[in-house]
Amino acid sequence: MKKFVLCVSALFLGGILFTSCGKSGWLKKLDEGKKAASKNKKVLVFFSDDKDGISDKMFGEFLNDEHFIKTLEKDFALVKIEFSDARFKVVNYAESVLYDKEDATAEEKETAAKIVNEMLDDMNLARLYNVETTPGFFIVSKEGYIVKKLPVAQECSKSDFELLLADSKKDIFQFDADMRNIKKLRGTEKVLAIDAFFEKTPLDYRFMISDLSQMIVDEDPKNASGLVGKHMIVLANNRATDFFINQDADSASKEFETVAANPILTPSERQQTYYTAGYLLAQSGSYDYDRIKALFQKAYDAMPDSDYSQKLVEMIDLVSLRKKEFDEFNAQDGTVEEYIPPEVPLDTESGKIANDAPREKN
Repeated sequence: MKKFVLCVSALFLGGILFTSCGKSGWLKKLDEGKKAASKNKKVLVFFSDDKDGISDKMFGEFLNDEHFIKTLEKDFALVKIEFSDARFKVVNYAESVLYDKEDATAEEKETAAKIVNEMLDDMNLARLYNVETTPGFFIVSKEGYIVKKLPVAQECSKSDFELLLADSKKDIFQFDADMRNIKKLRGTEKVLAIDAFFEKTPLDYRFMISDLSQMIVDEDPKNASGLVGKHMIVLANNRATDFFINQDADSASKEFETVAANPILTPSERQQTYYTAGYLLAQSGSYDYDRIKALFQKAYDAMPDSDYSQKLVEMIDLVSLRKKEFDEFNAQDGTVEEYIPPEVPLDTESGKIANDAPREKN
C-alpha cells in the first residue's frame, strides 16, 4: 500500500492524469474519438473491466496488437473506457486528496478533481449506453449516435471479432444512408425521415439522438407533420430523466407540466403528459397532494372520454383520500418525517419517465 501511495503522489506532483496502458491507438475519451472520426470513419468504443475475464484477454491477444490497431484505424477511431481495479484505486486516492488531505496543494486538488470527474463522466457514459456487462463494444457516429452494439461472446477470438465488424458494415451503410437522407431533405419530408429514424432506433439509445427530436420541433413550427407534440414530450422526458436520476422529482415533474400546457399537443398527448407529471411526484413519495391531484385533474380534463378517464377519476379520489389522511395526521401533532403514506397505485403503462431515455441500472 505504501508503494502505491508513493506512485499516486508522483502522479499528482507531475500533474499526470490516469491513463490506461497500451498502444497510442486507443484514446480514453469519447469526445476525442468523435473528433478523430473523419467523414468516412466511425468510433469503436470499448468498455472494459479487468474483472470480467474477457476484456484483458481480448486486449492482450489482439486488440492491443500494433498491426491490428492499424487495420482497425482504417475504419474507426478507437476509444477504450476502462473500469479497472487500478483505476478505481487511483480514483479512491484522488477522492481522499479532495476531501481528507488537509495539506494537499491547489495543484494536487485540481489534478485529483480531474481524475474523479473523468471517472464520473465515464460512468455516466456507461449508463447512457446501457452497458450491463463488459466487454461492451459499440460502433458510434461522430455525432455520438449509436450505430450498433457488437454482440461479443464469452469466448471471442480475433477472427470472431473481425466477423462481427464485417457483419456491421451493412448497419453502417444503412446508418449513413439515413443520415444523408435527413440532411438533404427539408420541411415535412425531413421531419418524417427523422421520425422514421427515431422509431427504428432501439429504445435504450434514443437519448443520444435528442438533437434530432429538437430538429423536428424547429423544422415544423406549425406541426404540419402532426409529430411535433410527440417529440416535445420526448425532449421533456430526456430532460426529466436527468432530474429524476438526481432525485429531483419536482423538477422532473415540472418538465412535463410545462410541455403539457403547450397548445400544439393533441388532447391525448396532453393527457399523457399531465399524467406523467403527476405520476413522477406520486412515485417519489411527495406529500404535495394538492399538486398531484391538480395534475391528474388536468390529465382528465384534457380528454374526459379517453380509455384512461375512469382510472384517472379513481386516482384523483385516492389522492384526495391521502391528502385527508395526511392533514388529519398533522392535526394530531405528527411530523412529516413520521408520516408513512400508503402507496398510491399508479397505472405504469402510461407513466414511464424512461419511455425514450436510458434507465439507471440496479
